[in-house]
Amino acid sequence: MVFKGGKESGVYVVIAFFVILLLILTVLFSGSQLRRARVDDVFLGRVWSEDINERRYTVGFLGLEKQASFTYKNNNDSYPAFLSVTTVKMFFMMNEKEFMEKSVVSVKQQMKDDGIILDEDSRVSGCRVLNNGHKTRYVMFNGTDTSMDPVELVRVICETWNCGVSGTSVLCVGVAWVTDNGDGFSDLYFKYWAKIVRDEEGTFGVGEFQGSDGLIFNVNCH
Repeated sequence: MVFKGGKESGVYVVIAFFVILLLILTVLFSGSQLRRARVDDVFLGRVWSEDINERRYTVGFLGLEKQASFTYKNNNDSYPAFLSVTTVKMFFMMNEKEFMEKSVVSVKQQMKDDGIILDEDSRVSGCRVLNNGHKTRYVMFNGTDTSMDPVELVRVICETWNCGVSGTSVLCVGVAWVTDNGDGFSDLYFKYWAKIVRDEEGTFGVGEFQGSDGLIFNVNCH
């Protein structure tokens, strides 16, 4: 009986140790600031602006997970477009491949919920380097917005990376409507889509798709 009691006491000691360790880690991590990735105003110009109503900040799992997001829109009713920039900070940084895979699943579900059907055959994936020096992973889709009558064509990009400097993972989701069938304009119009995705290398094409003022290209994360 004495041996059994000693064994139970040892278990309680171990449990108490891990509880105390978790509390210490929670206090230390909760005190750390979340460096929120965002697009600086200089790159928004006169057309784009942040949608303050879509600004989000959440803390979960005893303060060991923090998430913040900013959303930017183009203020154009004929060809609406938006870019959301979400920063995630966890006690252990997520593997980049895993983070991308989970992000794509989440984005596809969100698009479906909003009535946007993504064309899997149009899926394009790859990597590129942003102006902040980070190598990213991206996935792009053509889509159809079935919530509108008549339906409209859209373009969607999901792009992710880890920022070792700030200890965060960053997710960018850009969506742009590229037709205006409601007003009789069925020709593809890429002005706002190009603003979301363009970079200096011309990863997605030349002309309006190549330049140094792209929104995702200039996300500031550290």
